[in-house]
Amino acid sequence: MLTRVGSRRTGIAATILAGTMLVTGCSGGDEPSAGPPTTDTAGPTTTAPPTTEQTTPSEEPVPEPNPLPKPERPAAMDDTGAKGAIAAAEYFLELHNYAASTGDISDFQAMGRDACDFCNAMTATFKDVYSNDGWIVGISAHISNPVATRTIDDLAYEVAFDLNLDSGASYTNEGLVKRYGESQEVGTRIVVQHFADWQVVALFSGTEIE
Repeated sequence: MLTRVGSRRTGIAATILAGTMLVTGCSGGDEPSAGPPTTDTAGPTTTAPPTTEQTTPSEEPVPEPNPLPKPERPAAMDDTGAKGAIAAAEYFLELHNYAASTGDISDFQAMGRDACDFCNAMTATFKDVYSNDGWIVGISAHISNPVATRTIDDLAYEVAFDLNLDSGASYTNEGLVKRYGESQEVGTRIVVQHFADWQVVALFSGTEIE
């Protein structure tokens, strides 16, 4: 069970950012605390899969953008308990996939708390790619076996799950910019809390599967 919001490198962010930016859990400011620590929540730090970064345009064929349909907010998120927490975690990653494939970050950004560094880092990454006439193909996140547990202060839920991240790449009209390898993790965790609606407080990586 999560005892407080701490700092860790996240597998998704490390993959997308090719290990160049440290992405942490959300903490500080006016954000809700998940209570004092009773156990060590730091855990192992995952390593980003290998990436190929191009300094000059690639000569390989450039795939067309493949925008995903915008996900609909699931009715299960109306529940303020464990069922709603799991639905919120799943929806957040669907919004991640949608934002990655389209550059439309509005709903993804709105679902994260202001101090959520993971949310902010992904938002900045998507903005950077699409504002420079680029696009992303792949790197969709898929979760399985989600389990929601109350945090010790009883204010939020920690949703633990197994994560699969598809391989992919970012492109411009001139060619390949950067390629990302697929990754798998067990024990990835998202902390969600219900305010007027569910919002993401933090994301913590799990253990990467070799």
